[in-house]
Amino acid sequence: MIGREMPAQTFDPALLDQPPSARLAYFDQQVTVLHPRQEDAYLQLWRAVRRPVGMQEVFLVGPSGVGKSTLLRKLRRALLKETLDDVLRDPGRLPLCTVVAEAPHRSQFSWRQFFVDVLTSLDEPHIEAKVDHVTMTRMPVVPDGFRRSLPGKPTVDALREATEQALLHRRPFAVCVDEAHHIAKVAGGRQLKDQSDCIKSLADRSRTLFVLLGTYELLPMRKQGDQLSRRALTIHLPRYDQGRPADIEIFKRCLVTFERRLPVQLTPDLLSEWEFLFDYSVGCIGTLKDWLTRALNAALFEVVRAADGAVCYDDADCPVTRPARTVTRAHLEQTALSRDDCLNIATLARLGEAELAVIPEDLADPRRPTGGGGERAAPFRLRDSSRPSTARARQVGRRLPYRDPIGRGRPGSLDA
Repeated sequence: MIGREMPAQTFDPALLDQPPSARLAYFDQQVTVLHPRQEDAYLQLWRAVRRPVGMQEVFLVGPSGVGKSTLLRKLRRALLKETLDDVLRDPGRLPLCTVVAEAPHRSQFSWRQFFVDVLTSLDEPHIEAKVDHVTMTRMPVVPDGFRRSLPGKPTVDALREATEQALLHRRPFAVCVDEAHHIAKVAGGRQLKDQSDCIKSLADRSRTLFVLLGTYELLPMRKQGDQLSRRALTIHLPRYDQGRPADIEIFKRCLVTFERRLPVQLTPDLLSEWEFLFDYSVGCIGTLKDWLTRALNAALFEVVRAADGAVCYDDADCPVTRPARTVTRAHLEQTALSRDDCLNIATLARLGEAELAVIPEDLADPRRPTGGGGERAAPFRLRDSSRPSTARARQVGRRLPYRDPIGRGRPGSLDA
């Protein structure tokens, strides 16, 4: 790495006397960087959660590794601090419910498991004993006043009803579903609309905002009906673009922050490697943080080699390791993502960014986004409503124009 004046380290120097595992846990769990795009997305999300104003769903989308889960943890900590006094007065209140959507098996998302996860997050007791009230009323009653039999396993309807009631009693600001793009992984378009309608119905019946965090695979769920479009907010958390000088400067500031907080003896010069770090993190700060954590792990547990380059082992056949003084380019190269993985992340990110991009023509007349008067509105793109309409009203009894057959069936014709 090219030498330059190193900034002062910003961690407790006593941390250098701790075991390598403690130093690694510090950087992995306590070091975060709230960069401008993440902060902008956080402010939008915080306002939506605190004051939904008629909204039922919030879609927070972005590429993998951009920092969505980190943003969710920050929101959770903020709401816990803000509502601490209310929770002490009302122990039944829960500020936020957070779950992780489980990946579907054979293109079938498990709503049963989703409801169980929500109830578990709400600290609901006796989840395995939930019953559907409709089923209970239809069961015969024996003379001693008890139902004849109870189902051994709660049905999906029973779990859904229990979830709605628990949300009404717990009164969280929102239900935050991380990895929510797993819900959108279904076999067909009709099932996708069913998934979207189920979330909308849950939000409506429980009077709770649902926040769905996921990759760009979550975007098709936004377009499932006009009611969802009216009551949903989309927050885009994009990556940084190397073609924009302002994005490069922000990325470099994040690098300086990270290098000052890496718990090693000598501050590494990450800034001199910014192009390499930018390319192989695909402009995502979360991916960069994970990469630096892996590089720090390689530096703190660097394998000891003999003079001939052979790896040294102890009596238990474990490689001998010792902490390196700093994180080097070699550590970064050892722990970087492969080129194919980076290209895959970048390709999917470009597709999602293109779907959310604003076309300049769409802003031609923001006052009348769907046209007006006798003009037919464009089905997918917004356009300038000042353009003249080409639609013609057909008069009653007047047929549509088409070409009549000629020469057929007449005497002397070829097909007579």
